[in-house]
Amino acid sequence: MKQSDFAEVERLCALHDTASCDYAHCERFYKELAEFLDNMEDAKEWKVADVVMEALVNCVPNPSGTCKTADRVKATMRKLRNLAEKRAA
Repeated sequence: MKQSDFAEVERLCALHDTASCDYAHCERFYKELAEFLDNMEDAKEWKVADVVMEALVNCVPNPSGTCKTADRVKATMRKLRNLAEKRAA
């Protein structure tokens, strides 16, 4: 994992923090996280890709603005951040 990938994880974590209960931001987070998953699969970073997939499975953009899975996704993003720190070192 490159340092730029670690920076992307940090950016995605920050985006998720601002996305909760804002449908447009939530959709943006989901789309950008899916693109990051593609990048990690292309780089054969399977452990990272698995954690990203876990976040995507639990992320359900909701037009009503009420996110029932924000805490679960936030915990997964923390897990992703920790893994990225180890892999980028």
